[in-house]
Amino acid sequence: MSSDRGQYVNMEPQHSMEGLSVRRSLVIAYLSIVSAVALGADSVEDLKVLKFGSGFVSITLRFTITEREWTGTLLSRRAASGEPSIAVTAFKHEPFGKRFLGVALDGVADGPNQAAALSVRDSVVGGHLIAAFTEMDASLDSGTHDLDFRTDGKTAELYIDGVRRESRSAEKFTARTFLKLYPHSKLGWKTGGDPDGGDVFNGKVEIIHVQPRWLSDTEIGIKDTKPKSSANPKIIANGLYSASMSDEQRMSAIDKAMPGWLADKVQRDRWFPRYHVAIPAGMMFDTRCAIHGGRYHLFPTWRADMNLSSGTGGSFRMQHFSSANLIRWQIEPFPIRLENTNVCNGSPATIDGKPQFFFLRQSRDGAPNRALPTDAALTKWNLATPPPAITKEGEGYSGRLDSVVFQDGMRYYLTGTRRNALKTSMAMPLYRSDDLMDWKYIGDFFQTNTKPFNECPQIFHVGGKIVVAAFYPLHGKNNYLVGRFENERFVMEGGGVWDYGGHGHNRSFDAEPTSDGRVIGWSTITVYSDHDAIETARMGWKGMHSIAKEVSLRPDNTLALQPAAELTRLRKSSATTPTGKSQLAMPTDHQGQFELVTKLNRGASIVFATTDGLCTLSRDGKTGAVSMDLRQAPKIGADYGHVFSIPPTDVDDEIRVFFDRSVFEVFAGGYVMTSRYFAKEPSQWTIQSDSLKSATSIHTIGSIWEPSTYPTSLKLPE
Repeated sequence: MSSDRGQYVNMEPQHSMEGLSVRRSLVIAYLSIVSAVALGADSVEDLKVLKFGSGFVSITLRFTITEREWTGTLLSRRAASGEPSIAVTAFKHEPFGKRFLGVALDGVADGPNQAAALSVRDSVVGGHLIAAFTEMDASLDSGTHDLDFRTDGKTAELYIDGVRRESRSAEKFTARTFLKLYPHSKLGWKTGGDPDGGDVFNGKVEIIHVQPRWLSDTEIGIKDTKPKSSANPKIIANGLYSASMSDEQRMSAIDKAMPGWLADKVQRDRWFPRYHVAIPAGMMFDTRCAIHGGRYHLFPTWRADMNLSSGTGGSFRMQHFSSANLIRWQIEPFPIRLENTNVCNGSPATIDGKPQFFFLRQSRDGAPNRALPTDAALTKWNLATPPPAITKEGEGYSGRLDSVVFQDGMRYYLTGTRRNALKTSMAMPLYRSDDLMDWKYIGDFFQTNTKPFNECPQIFHVGGKIVVAAFYPLHGKNNYLVGRFENERFVMEGGGVWDYGGHGHNRSFDAEPTSDGRVIGWSTITVYSDHDAIETARMGWKGMHSIAKEVSLRPDNTLALQPAAELTRLRKSSATTPTGKSQLAMPTDHQGQFELVTKLNRGASIVFATTDGLCTLSRDGKTGAVSMDLRQAPKIGADYGHVFSIPPTDVDDEIRVFFDRSVFEVFAGGYVMTSRYFAKEPSQWTIQSDSLKSATSIHTIGSIWEPSTYPTSLKLPE
């Protein structure tokens, strides 16, 4: 079948079937190249047996290639509530150019089936479930091929022409979000495209069998049961790891490969940042920081499955970056090395002068795990025993507890974001402990007036006040609250938002005090969260960190954010344009890494232009508010144009604009506005202004990565 829109097919049930016992071939549907025909009741089985957690599912699909370097969706099913969606998709792995062919089976939906979905997606919010995929080679660029997928709920296997391409555990349901499952599209089956008519496969789909059972080896026509592997099983350059490797072996391989991957990324990826902390493989998010022993540490949550086939057991791990001066950074080994266990939503804390780490249990219920460092460099942490426990619980609280621990005087407290069946908005329960192990509920730390669930809580102190932060708003539109801890309750005195740009994880912010009394913090910068493209999740820089920011307290109990003073030491060459000039001079060596420092009159603007787009920074003529208009900026994936604005500031405030390959961070009056700009040539800029209030300087910003530290022998895929 060849189509530019694909074809919807009636493959829904004609009658029901009891259980999963099979007496005959349980062919749910057959599709011919000429037409799609709904079969009669004698040959169509009830698709309702494919429920969440039902276990047995197999797919057989025959397809013929009509063009080289092909991609597209061969088969998709957007299912109704309570039933799994299915997709068979070929996709290109940008920016490295590799193509993959895979199968996804999912059950993500809001509402009543959410609980059922937990059994098939490892309780990962926003995650998807079983996926098996294979790298495509020249043999798949022509001819006719048979694809067979089978799972029994414990193992998922993918075969192409009788050769097993992947066999993996399906019990842990590691999320594979790069296989699209179209959660907002039209219900039903479709061939030759996704349910919205996009992502088209232009070849021919000749046979489709979808069956609620495990295909036999004979039916598949297995020729070779050995999984496809690389000549080097320990470190595989394209990020695909042997199924026979232990979890520790995979972590060790990633530790060893990461420096080479970083060097390779810096050399070849035009959008990978040079002075923002980022990771070259997988995706990181949920910033967590610690300042200890004269070093700065970042501990983001990390997902290998974004571009590493089976990086580690469990969907989430903790990564580690460190720096002695905020100028040079290095990637450290995995700090918490638990076998086949999720390590996520962690919260470092200094208790009695000693670093601690608290993070979700694998079950995501109850008290957090507690880890203690084995060295002053915080490179390795071991679990404390026995594990912490909540021995007195508040009424109505249950399930996942995103937690944060803090100390007040000689007492230890645990709070966090947690569901409560008795409350219409989210409450933060408060637990107290004498030993950091036995926690007892003593009331609610704070009652929000916003949504009934939140995540990624953080607590730190600045200017004698306590700051409480979370991913979603805690009160009104405020993502952070400033106040005092009094009578074992949080009393709000002010609040605000971290960032006025368009990136969801900028709502997540963590900070720590330095030895000289400053408070330094970071947020995580994503691509636009509401309209993100799946493809961008695998590019490494999707979850980059913001530049380091100094946090101070305003008289109105809101926070001001400024670039950390150390960043000026990254400046290299500079160019200055005097007042009155329209075209700004730029250093010739900036390569898409620069900082612009200026002042703008009311009604004035600066236009940043590349060969494929432009954006405009302006100050409102009446209010003095600074805005960034990106409606003509080059986009990536499903992104769209934005206009961002920060609150009005004094016209004499200095404006600092940082650009690092694909990200803008604009600072004015203590406010921050972050946006993304994906230029085809990030190093080719023309910057003009219609009215500069002062001379404007543009500085080349150097890299935070020390080149001599990182070998280039281990490369990511071409």
